[in-house]
Amino acid sequence: MKTIAIAVQKGGTGKTTTAYNTAAEIAAAGKRVLLVDLDPQSTLTNSTGITPAPGSDIAAVIGDAKPGTKTISDIVKNVYPGIDIAPGSIELAYSELMIIGRLGRETILKKALQQVNNDYDVCIIDNPPSLGLLTVNGLAAADSVLIPIQPTAADIQGLQLFLKTLQNMKEINPGLYVLGILLTIYDKRLTLHRQAADEIRAAGLPLFPCSVSRSVRIAETIGECKPLLKHDPQNPNNETYRAIANEIIKGL
Repeated sequence: MKTIAIAVQKGGTGKTTTAYNTAAEIAAAGKRVLLVDLDPQSTLTNSTGITPAPGSDIAAVIGDAKPGTKTISDIVKNVYPGIDIAPGSIELAYSELMIIGRLGRETILKKALQQVNNDYDVCIIDNPPSLGLLTVNGLAAADSVLIPIQPTAADIQGLQLFLKTLQNMKEINPGLYVLGILLTIYDKRLTLHRQAADEIRAAGLPLFPCSVSRSVRIAETIGECKPLLKHDPQNPNNETYRAIANEIIKGL
């Protein structure tokens, strides 16, 4: 199972929509995908229309001061053909506070995912917009990280900080690498956006050649509880998610 963490410490960059829509494209290619919602806000879980019963989400797997009582297999829910989700909940906030005293706290998720390694082709982890222990767990469990950012000065500054964090993660996960940087809410007509893209390329960073443009249809998918591929099959942003999915599938 190939595991991709979608992460950056800034909110509003499109991590959740990237996770869900990329998963949809991977599943459409005939692969089995596991989504893991590590964000206490549980936006990915809500976007799929899943409402987990109390004690039946990823927090029950991670646990608190003591190990969790559930396995990944106990909590997964099917979303669409080929896509399962390990749902999140607000209980993750409590887990993050309490696991700090546990041995091996950075690799709790990695060990939990080993139990379903043969059940899926790809695992996509949607991380919270922070650099806390939940995100550390997501990065420790991943083979690579996909970084969505908006083409703004603030996001580029945040990207630089996050890349330094990834260097520190090498002590825990030496093989972790950046799959790519994805520009979201991108408008090629805006000089500021083009300059941001040029700045990232000039720094030698792995910027995806495709980007996600601003689209009301993407915003609608959350309320519709559908990926963009189902909600608006003709939307040009599907091509971007498909290209990312193909990049991931190539590495299987």
